[in-house]
Amino acid sequence: MATTKKITTTKRSARTVGSAKGNTQLEKYFEDALKDIYWAEKHLIKALPK
Repeated sequence: MATTKKITTTKRSARTVGSAKGNTQLEKYFEDALKDIYWAEKHLIKALPK
């Protein structure tokens, strides 16, 4: 049973590392989306008075 627990622990560690990479990609996507929204807002504000 001790061997099985080590294998399970190793698998959990691998998942944690994988999910950390996923979070980084998700954060980058979120940041890019916010930049796009901010850009659009600035340009709309300039265009509205015209």
